[in-house]
Amino acid sequence: MRNLYFGIIGLLIGFIAGFFYANHYNRANAPSPSPTMTGQLPPGHPPIGPSEGEIAQSVQRADEQPQNFDAQIAAGTLLYRAGRLEQALKYFERANTLRPDDYNTLVQLGNIHFDLGDHYLQHQDVPQANAHFREAGRWYERALARNPEDVNVRTDYGLTFYKRQPRELERAIAEYRRALVAEPKHPQALHNLIVALTEKGELEEAEALLKRLEEVAPGAHILETLRQEIATRRRQRGA
Repeated sequence: MRNLYFGIIGLLIGFIAGFFYANHYNRANAPSPSPTMTGQLPPGHPPIGPSEGEIAQSVQRADEQPQNFDAQIAAGTLLYRAGRLEQALKYFERANTLRPDDYNTLVQLGNIHFDLGDHYLQHQDVPQANAHFREAGRWYERALARNPEDVNVRTDYGLTFYKRQPRELERAIAEYRRALVAEPKHPQALHNLIVALTEKGELEEAEALLKRLEEVAPGAHILETLRQEIATRRRQRGA
């Protein structure tokens, strides 16, 4: 049960029940995905997100104007919002070819590969998941080379190591620490570091960081869950 719990936390880490951010995993530069990615709309509910007509029109424009950077971004963004990640990847890659140093495009390519990694992980295809998490890490590295102080991207970069199977805890922890050096009260980095340290068995530091997170986000529902898991690990260690 404990391993299953942390598997679930691994899938949710960086999300925290919507309390800290509206999007998954610090997606500061990503468009919001459509709610149809995560569940069915109620009967009679009007469509949310881009329509098929909007997508088709944008894709046609991007294909007819392959040298138009803005057209590639527009098509990729609509496809991403519709949950069509593989197709979105094509247009963001084309945009990157046109402007290799565009920061937001680098980050979004990392985000798409990250989301694809999550998709394959949820379907228990570990080799594909790991391949996408590694690719996400490479795009985040390129972004961080241009802006090493972007704490959101740094935290997501660390998460690519945590999500791999088997986990690369030490590398994940190192990146979370770097994020917190730049922004000591960053809630996402604090949460992710607490989870990783608890899993590693570094309970004293995890508890100290939990107190800091309580100050940053008092009343967040995830606090009690983290507190209980640390207590469970402590009891097991003392047994």
